[in-house]
Amino acid sequence: RLIVLRDRERSEVWAFAVDEVHGVEHFIRGDLQAVPSTLANPAVSFSQAVIPWKDRAVGFLDETRVFAALRDLDR
Repeated sequence: RLIVLRDRERSEVWAFAVDEVHGVEHFIRGDLQAVPSTLANPAVSFSQAVIPWKDRAVGFLDETRVFAALRDLDR
């Protein structure tokens, strides 16, 4: 199983092997909630919001930070 990310601004594609995929979920932007203060530090966190999903909350990633970190790893 792979997760594939595409940065449309730079035409980059990244693929990662994963153990599990729960599917593709659609959500309403109004469902986004603030990131808990324990995760809100942009220097170390990739989450820009959280979304309620089933019986938990999952992180909504900040794509700019994620792709910047991937490019740093690739150097």
